Amino acid sequence: MKNNAERMGILWTGIEKVVVYGINFVQGVILARLLCPEDFGLTAMLGIFLGLGGILAESGLGTALVIGVRGRSPDARRLERQVLAWTVGTAAAIYALLAVTAPWCAHWYGKPLLSPILRAMAAGLVINALSVVATARLTREQRFGRLAWANGLSSIVGATVAIALAWKGCGVWSIVGM
Repeated sequence: MKNNAERMGILWTGIEKVVVYGINFVQGVILARLLCPEDFGLTAMLGIFLGLGGILAESGLGTALVIGVRGRSPDARRLERQVLAWTVGTAAAIYALLAVTAPWCAHWYGKPLLSPILRAMAAGLVINALSVVATARLTREQRFGRLAWANGLSSIVGATVAIALAWKGCGVWSIVGM
């Protein structure tokens, strides 16, 4: 290791992974007891659309910001604003496309409930697009502790929402709410 910052980066990243995966594991076990397999299957059917939408919305621009931007110059800020506008705009367009085609997707699978589920889950694409620049900036500035806290807190909130909704009997909507 070259310096203390590298050691701290590795430590924070390791802590983040253990915490996030641990929370996801516990959440999965609890949800498996509270929900039925069909609830998981309904959301899994949409995984290809949401996964592809997320990849297209981000377009690798977060990584490009980490690698290609140096410092906090006006040019760097301008580029960050452009990336934010692109990712949010692309995610909004993909959301609109998925919202419009949701009834056809539901018909294709023969599951009418998929239409509102796809519309609700696709909104997450826009929410995730809002974090691309902030995540890239924290990574570029090697602020891994702050990134670990943000991701850990996000996992805790998501798990809490999902478990609370499942406990209340919301079924598949607890996964959507996560």
